[in-house]
Amino acid sequence: MEVFMRDIFYVEALEKMASSKKEKSRRFLISLMVIFPILFALAYVVSGYGDNEKVLFNGVVLILFAFTVLLLYWYLQIKPGDSYEDYYDPNKDLVDLKFQLDNLSDISKAIQLFKSPGQSSSNANKSPKFTAEYISSRSDFLRKEDRLISNASDLSDVEKLALFEITIKRYQENLSTEKNNIEEKLQSKSDEHVVDDLALNKMTLLIKVMTSRLNEAISQLSKRGDIYIVIGSGLTIIAGYILYTSMVDYLSLNVAGEEASILDLSMYDLILMGVKISVVLFVEVFAFYYLRLYREIVKDVKYYQNEITNIEVRLLALYAIDNFEHSEALSGLVGELSKVERNFLIDKKHTTIDLEKSKHDSSMIGAAIGQVTKLINTVKK
Repeated sequence: MEVFMRDIFYVEALEKMASSKKEKSRRFLISLMVIFPILFALAYVVSGYGDNEKVLFNGVVLILFAFTVLLLYWYLQIKPGDSYEDYYDPNKDLVDLKFQLDNLSDISKAIQLFKSPGQSSSNANKSPKFTAEYISSRSDFLRKEDRLISNASDLSDVEKLALFEITIKRYQENLSTEKNNIEEKLQSKSDEHVVDDLALNKMTLLIKVMTSRLNEAISQLSKRGDIYIVIGSGLTIIAGYILYTSMVDYLSLNVAGEEASILDLSMYDLILMGVKISVVLFVEVFAFYYLRLYREIVKDVKYYQNEITNIEVRLLALYAIDNFEHSEALSGLVGELSKVERNFLIDKKHTTIDLEKSKHDSSMIGAAIGQVTKLINTVKK
């Protein structure tokens, strides 16, 4: 039980960290949305209200570059990833409902105390500001449109205060009904089902604790993979556009309607074409590099997912041993589950499809480099 409670506290700490990360992400994006329009306005003013187009263009390009870098930083470092979903626990919902009902009761008592005869408008001890803050601090779980009391002036509005009381009463009725339904379901369960639910909750908590770092690693790798595939695809499109614009000038029809011949090109044109093609090859090399990084990340994500599967299968085997009667069939099933290994371990004499693909790719690249080397030596001769 002590280990179980420690796991619960650990999971709650993870959830608080995720909530803090979401709030940090929201504040960061809001700051970007506020700061960069101001920077654009400053660039416009510095350029003489748009008279100096070069200064304005350079300022806008610099601001857009900084904006892109900060967005990448947010996406890779701040944006919260997907968390492991908890197993549905009605006891946790019951605690939340009781907490919300207690807050509604406190709000109703605060309103009645404010409206009591001893709290007349001429009473110097009356503090509507404190009462409004007290009510507002206990209204976080209400919908925004139902939070009618936010300052002292709202308490002075008789109609708004009456409508807020009606809203509070409606919330109390709905939450009480939901609370009673959950309690009836829990009471209808047998002791055996309660024990099974507790064991299942314990296994779910263990899975979340043991896979939290793996899930975080998968989230980070997935973000990097998204960036790499975008960069690689963008560079490929740029290279294709450069190749198209460099070749269309020499292969297009001339004024007489005849096709241009490669023999009609001057040495300068041929050198210029060669330079453009070299630029295309240079860009494609970088595109291939980022696309290769993306492929490696996909492999790493698959590896971590397989590790999570290994953990879940072993905990499932442990759950089966603890909660079911032992039999020969169950023992065999548990034995097979405990042997599951998604990331295959191989001996020196064995191989895998991935290794064979890597060997094939390496041999193809080596053969291509050899052919290019032979072609260059032939040209030199």
